Amino acid sequence: MTERLTDIDRAKGFAIFLVVLGHIVAGDLPAGNAWFGYVITVIYSFHMPFFMYLSGFVMMYTYRRLDSAGEYGRYVVGKFNRLAPGFFVFAVIILVGKILTSRFLHVDNMPEGFLEGIQSILLTPGLSAAKSLWFIYVLFEFYLVVPFLLMIFKGRVLPIVAIGAAIHFLPSTHYFMLEGFFEYLIYFSIGALAASAHEQYRVYLDKYRGATLVLFVLSFVLLLTPMSMQIAKLVIGLMSIPAIHALMRGGRFSHSSLLIVWGLFSYAIYLMNTIAIGFVKGLVLYFSSWDGLHFLWVAPLLLISGLYGPILVKSFIFPYLRPLDRITS
Repeated sequence: MTERLTDIDRAKGFAIFLVVLGHIVAGDLPAGNAWFGYVITVIYSFHMPFFMYLSGFVMMYTYRRLDSAGEYGRYVVGKFNRLAPGFFVFAVIILVGKILTSRFLHVDNMPEGFLEGIQSILLTPGLSAAKSLWFIYVLFEFYLVVPFLLMIFKGRVLPIVAIGAAIHFLPSTHYFMLEGFFEYLIYFSIGALAASAHEQYRVYLDKYRGATLVLFVLSFVLLLTPMSMQIAKLVIGLMSIPAIHALMRGGRFSHSSLLIVWGLFSYAIYLMNTIAIGFVKGLVLYFSSWDGLHFLWVAPLLLISGLYGPILVKSFIFPYLRPLDRITS
């Protein structure tokens, strides 16, 4: 049995915090709060690259070599059974919830209709009413492709990193989230590479923690230059990987029990945070406003709802609903 890595749990907690923070505003910014647009730009420059890195790390850290087509098939089926139920169930919940509540509450990313919404969830999830769940869709694609490539390359991860780099800037399509596959394979494979040399890698993280953090902070300067966001995001995303991971090992956050809790509940939070945020936001906008100074109390409320709403549901309601408890674990 592999040892549980608490630094990865903390890193997942930090990453899911950023995800929820980025989901507070799904559409137009509240009036008088242009500053939050800069916050979102900074978050989106690295939080999903880092999340994908963690996913690749976990995959490789728990990976057992596949030596036959049968083993590969069983592996893929196991991952499908792990990810697909949560994706489809909560995508439909989000879709139906938006259709029903749109009659009396504000709703972001409103679908045209149920059948159109289902079609979009299956074919273009990144543009669907449940677009916040696109990560799970792409993650399964990685579980489908990366183990196959590992079999071809006899367990070597570096060629997969090279493929990820080669396809990163290639034009793609919204269909089947291929744009996400192309963009994030490099980070996922770097995570797998780091896990494949975990003992040596953590020595590097601990030794150069300060240097990696400085480089990460300096990389944000790229957001102020004429450089394309695509290139800036690649550089900042790559710089975030060793810096944040190192902080979770030996920095100020290395003993945070709060990050551990968020990390352990990260899957449930990911599945349900937009539901909680959307519901609370709808109530706020029904009775009040989030424009101007109101946003200073609405934003923390939405953040807390997105983090702890799913934790409360997972802890106190889903134990009585076994199917939902199982697919959110």
